[in-house]
Amino acid sequence: MFLFEKIKVKLAKKLGLGSLARKKAGNYSITGANLKAASDNNIYPEYALKAALDLRTFSNFRQNPHYTPILEHVRKSQALAYLDLIKNEHGMSAPDILEIIEPLQQIGNPKKVMLDGLDFPVSTTALRYLYVALDIRQRCGDRVPIVAEIGCGYGGQAVILSRLIDIDKYYFLDLWQVNMLIQRFIESVDINFAYETLTLKQIEKEIRSDMIISNYAFSELPRKIQQPYFDKIIKSSDHGYMTMNSGVDGVYEGVAGFDQRELQSMIKNAVVTEEKPNTSEKNYIISW
Repeated sequence: MFLFEKIKVKLAKKLGLGSLARKKAGNYSITGANLKAASDNNIYPEYALKAALDLRTFSNFRQNPHYTPILEHVRKSQALAYLDLIKNEHGMSAPDILEIIEPLQQIGNPKKVMLDGLDFPVSTTALRYLYVALDIRQRCGDRVPIVAEIGCGYGGQAVILSRLIDIDKYYFLDLWQVNMLIQRFIESVDINFAYETLTLKQIEKEIRSDMIISNYAFSELPRKIQQPYFDKIIKSSDHGYMTMNSGVDGVYEGVAGFDQRELQSMIKNAVVTEEKPNTSEKNYIISW
């Protein structure tokens, strides 16, 4: 048995991981208290861990039904809207698009679709990450030395962003199981930045960054989890770009966080703009 397989088996036994099919869906605490985000259920983090530890699972994780409702769910109509913005607002040609998103076209076997204006099938999630990265570059320039991201999926946003912006270090902040998947994905890609994966509990002191990013994840957290993220990361970041799906009232699927007015008062120079393209009527972007 190969060394990695031995490590995987020992770790799985230690963690008590059985078949995912036998696990019941339920909330997963990221703090040890009964405080959860919308994506913190047993199935999602445990499947992320399985994908991190098992090569066969990793090779197809981006099409697995345990995973796609959380990360890989950009609809074709939304992808067309992203493509239109990428081409018309940012002047990118089809070859340029393919060059930037290439790492996200293969790893994890994403579902790909044909879109008018492209002569190759494309990952719809990759187009979302590309548009976000282009919007960040337009706002902050082509060098952002230290980036922190709250809720990182498998690290796809970081990969795309680093192909457009010069980054020295990237902090991935997520559940520990998800962080293991991020590490496996990032190690499968040719990157040019140092990185660190952390859970909220592992952040010993304030992290100073030039940019904090969150694609929906921060807005899905309850207020009592948002507060330490704010204290340890957000308030000390020079710039920020957070796409929120909790609306003006700060409530996402019954999970109550900071409302829009509170965030604007807490974050100096914060500006609220509409999400482009708008993928849900409650969505907005807060940036500074």
